[in-house]
Amino acid sequence: MGENKQRKDTGSRFHIHRRALGWMQKIYYRYSVETGICVLEWWESVLVNIYFLLLLSSLIKQIVRIGIYLADTLMKWHFLGRP
Repeated sequence: MGENKQRKDTGSRFHIHRRALGWMQKIYYRYSVETGICVLEWWESVLVNIYFLLLLSSLIKQIVRIGIYLADTLMKWHFLGRP
């Protein structure tokens, strides 16, 4: 029984990762088409891609910080006995 639950958790995590990768692929494709990255020189496209990755990593860091802050706040409220 525990083995089935572990398989289900692994499958759901895999599904979430696949959806996230698909979402990122759509965002990157739209971003590259809108900026006209296909007509840039190779070094210009490298700079644009580096900038995109820096923005993306900054966004992910902010989302993680917000999640940690919210979890911490909820835990404090729970342990203080507030409804």
